[in-house]
Amino acid sequence: MASADHYNLLGVHRQASRDDIRAAYKGKALALHPDKNPNGEALFKLVVNAYQTLMSPTKKCAYDRDYDLKESRRPAYGAPPRSTSPSTAGRGAYHHPQPSSRGPAEAAYQSKFTTNEQLFKDAYSQYKTGTNAGYNADAKNTGRKYYEEAQGNFGDWFKKKQDELKQHEEHLRAKADFAKKLEEEEREKAEAWRKMQRDRERDREHEMEREKERRRRENEAIRKEQETQQREERNQAAYAKVKEFSEAQKRQQVELEKHLSDLSVQKEELRAQKELRAQKEKLSRERLEAEKSARVDERGKAERQRRRDEDIAEEMRAAEAKIRQTREYNVLYEAEQRAASERRKMEEERAVQEEIEREERQRRDDAAQDAAERARSEERKVQASNIGAQRKKVMDSMLNERKKHEEEVQAMRRETDRIEAEMKAKLEALRAAKREGKQINMEEFRL
Repeated sequence: MASADHYNLLGVHRQASRDDIRAAYKGKALALHPDKNPNGEALFKLVVNAYQTLMSPTKKCAYDRDYDLKESRRPAYGAPPRSTSPSTAGRGAYHHPQPSSRGPAEAAYQSKFTTNEQLFKDAYSQYKTGTNAGYNADAKNTGRKYYEEAQGNFGDWFKKKQDELKQHEEHLRAKADFAKKLEEEEREKAEAWRKMQRDRERDREHEMEREKERRRRENEAIRKEQETQQREERNQAAYAKVKEFSEAQKRQQVELEKHLSDLSVQKEELRAQKELRAQKEKLSRERLEAEKSARVDERGKAERQRRRDEDIAEEMRAAEAKIRQTREYNVLYEAEQRAASERRKMEEERAVQEEIEREERQRRDDAAQDAAERARSEERKVQASNIGAQRKKVMDSMLNERKKHEEEVQAMRRETDRIEAEMKAKLEALRAAKREGKQINMEEFRL
């Protein structure tokens, strides 16, 4: 009974679609669920089993095949008893068969592959228990005419039943193949849908990774710009300090160079111009070298910048030391000048007070002293000019380094702006291609 009740349990016909079966199952499940109907648990299990069987194409095909086989085994001939006469008593066996009379036939039909001999036995047994069951030669409604009207001869009937069975088996086999094909198509569609979901997830992850990389690059560019701005501020502060020291030194230099002659000034200017031209040539060569080495990575640039900062700091310390030395030298020089002036005054006073006979000797002494003084003065002038030239050379070198550093910073900014612009352009092109649904080649969008 269970095998014949799947459609009846769900309340659908055999040609119902999957949606109809699903809707009927939902209604039955809500009505028979153990939470609402504690006494209907067994019936609920039968409904669930029927739903699972009918929703699976393979199980449904097998169930329909078994159902059709069992339907074909039922007796197709005979009529209900018309009276209680002895002639109709035999036909009552067909309508109320004993279990032992149909047992061999049903047991034979349970096998999926029935032999011809067994098929003949089952058909003959059905033939005997069906159309001619309880045949009585004395009855008016039996005999050759009844036999011919019912089925004809046994050979034709058996051949017809055999053809019907073959057609039914072919129909069931075709339904099984179609169900298997349908199940394979559903499996392929499910696999394609899962693959599409995986591809979408992978594309989404790639997009997130690219967005993270873009943000990281933007943060890196902002950090580099901030570091560059901080370095510029530090360099400007150092430059202001150096400028202040330079202005103080220039004022001292003006005071020291008042006694120099115009010729010495011109020579110094010519020498300074030559050094400036040499520094400009050196700067141009270094600029070309810097442009050639612009492809070096950021770590090398940072290391060179650190070394340059250390060199600038070292030169600053050396310049400060030289400035202190120059100041000390100026103090000593002024003290010597004052002492010499005082000595000359004292000597002049003593010379006035001395006797006339010592004037000649005093003049000789004064002449010798003046000669020595001139020699010392010339020596001091030479030393002062050498110190001024060295100081000016150091200052020019520092200024040139500063200019060179500024040019490198500008080059780094231009390169950063170019990379950022290129990255933005490629990102916009990638987004446009993705929106238009074009095929994307990631090699074209790499930096």
